[in-house]
Amino acid sequence: MWIECEDGSYVNSDKLAKITRSWTTKAETRHLIDAAGRAMGHTNRDLRELECETIPATPGQEIVRIWIDPRDMTPRVERWAVIAWRVYPEYVAPVCFQEPSSDDAEFVVRPDGWLVGIAEANWYPNVEAAQAELLAKAVRKASEVGGAA
Repeated sequence: MWIECEDGSYVNSDKLAKITRSWTTKAETRHLIDAAGRAMGHTNRDLRELECETIPATPGQEIVRIWIDPRDMTPRVERWAVIAWRVYPEYVAPVCFQEPSSDDAEFVVRPDGWLVGIAEANWYPNVEAAQAELLAKAVRKASEVGGAA
């Protein structure tokens, strides 16, 4: 992973030996240090993903994103393979080759097929059940917006 520094240069995280921190009244700065103790650069970027443990995922684990196409109110499903799990002090997050990033419903698929919500504590027995509930919510929301006009 390449880390962009404040001066516009990049540091290869494979060359890092440690990250030290300093604070001012405005920001926290992370200093990137190599094995010889030399400063490689500094950044204000959050580097928690480098400071936590990463565990390889079991093959077959995936993230499912379900969204409703507003043009025709059709449920859509996208899938991403989970390649690892990042263990933060507060939570565990999936790591994918392509990071799903949206406001749509995203779920971790358990080995038994159940979907567990990432941002919200929603559980569904399968993709079809999640699609049905999300479609019903979208239809209700569309009728509320249409009725308010």
